[in-house]
Amino acid sequence: MNKDYFEKGDMCLDMYDAYGRNPIVFERAIKNYKKGLQFSPNDTLYHYRLGYAYHLMRRLTEASGEYKVIRERIARTFVQSDSLSEDGLLGGLRRGHVFVSSEPLLFFQQNIRIRGMNVVKR
Repeated sequence: MNKDYFEKGDMCLDMYDAYGRNPIVFERAIKNYKKGLQFSPNDTLYHYRLGYAYHLMRRLTEASGEYKVIRERIARTFVQSDSLSEDGLLGGLRRGHVFVSSEPLLFFQQNIRIRGMNVVKR
């Protein structure tokens, strides 16, 4: 069901090239994207497309809201490394000290041992 709404929204935005900046066409695109996102709220691509439609209509506050949703949901890759140098980051990757998340992170500084690290007796 949501796929139909997204396809209709895409079709309306594609009409932009053919007919120019027509507010009626953009309102249809926005309406369809919003309906589709009700069924599939985590679809980042269509949050982007909705933001793009708002942007083309110069409704920048609404566009910013959609772009913010995208920024919050984009997955990031995190690497625990010895330094911020290229060698440090590559070393962290080689050791497997990597994870991907789109969630907020908590950082702790304590004598933490990471799997794969060598434990040295002092």
